[in-house]
Amino acid sequence: MARSLPRSAPEDQQVDPAAVQRFLDAVEDHPGVEMHSLMVVRRGHVVAEGWWAPYSAERPICCTR
Repeated sequence: MARSLPRSAPEDQQVDPAAVQRFLDAVEDHPGVEMHSLMVVRRGHVVAEGWWAPYSAERPICCTR
C-alpha cells in the first residue's frame, strides 16, 4: 500500500523557493536533460513537485512486470 508524504510550504522546512526555481531554470537551459518529474522532500515533507507533459502524477514512469 502506498503512503502519501505530507506536504509543506518550502519556507516551513527552510527551503528557499527561489533556489528551487533557479534549479528548474538551470535544467531548462540544458537541452540534453529531459525531465519527467521532480519531487523535493525535506525533513519528510514534500516542498515542491511537478511533472512535465506528457507525464503526470497518475501516469507511471516505468512499467511493471
